[in-house]
Amino acid sequence: GANGYALQRASAPLGMLGQQAEATGGLAHWLMLDKLDLQDAAVLKDITVRLGLLQKKLAIKERLIVQVTAGQEQEGPVVRTVADFIRSFEASGELLIPVRRDFGLSDLGARELFRVPATVSYTAVVTDSAPVGSPLQAAQQVLATMLTTNELWVRIRGNGGAYGVSTQLDLLEQLFLFSTYRDPRIAGSLADYDAALKETAATPPESSAVEDALIMIVGKEIRPLSPRQKAGVTFRRDLYRFTDDFRAYFRSLVCAVTPQDISRAAEDILERLGRHSRTVILGGKALLEKEGGSNMEIQVPIQKLPL
Repeated sequence: GANGYALQRASAPLGMLGQQAEATGGLAHWLMLDKLDLQDAAVLKDITVRLGLLQKKLAIKERLIVQVTAGQEQEGPVVRTVADFIRSFEASGELLIPVRRDFGLSDLGARELFRVPATVSYTAVVTDSAPVGSPLQAAQQVLATMLTTNELWVRIRGNGGAYGVSTQLDLLEQLFLFSTYRDPRIAGSLADYDAALKETAATPPESSAVEDALIMIVGKEIRPLSPRQKAGVTFRRDLYRFTDDFRAYFRSLVCAVTPQDISRAAEDILERLGRHSRTVILGGKALLEKEGGSNMEIQVPIQKLPL
């Protein structure tokens, strides 16, 4: 949804993978495609050449990582079918298209506003988290769950009227993310997020609330997955070398989190937000003009998305 585009855009300058995702499937890609003149034969020819080079770059056996998820009875036939398909690829080859390290997204401003045909907003705020695998990062994962299901649920969804609100930790990319969905407010929701963090930093939550959050996190970790979900999760873990030993270790850190740890986690996120963060807001014209630039010392231009 629109909040997913906002989150991806906000995350882009904070890591290479984020830049790649934004450049190939986010608002940057969308805006680039809109600028193409498809009536120009030279433009169409250039696209054709680039797609041909991309096909040759990707269809090389030595560069492939293949995962097959299937039931025991189907495993053999499926593996043979996939293997026959891969045999048609070249064994090796050069990278005909250089790997880009700079997508021009590393210097985006602290806040971006994008106009869409709507009366509501979709806001994303992203900052870095504590280092991966640290006790503080484990506490921030619990903090994210508690904010989503308690304080922010009441403030932004219950009282503010938003259809959805969420805080989450991207453990491997080391990011702490906040987003709203179909929100009639902008400034109020940003203020609620800041206030919830400050209150949590000042006053540790009840032990029972922490325990509830731990149950939710561990339950999500060990719940059964559909074959499709399992395939995607397993493949991502393999690519990141996110081993079962590391998962068990991090789960032990999460289960050891105390109310005082939650306060320290909130304090750390506030400090990180103060040092460096990114805010991206998609919304209707009237709402963006009224609240999109709140708390900003300089005027933030509104970009119109091609819709």
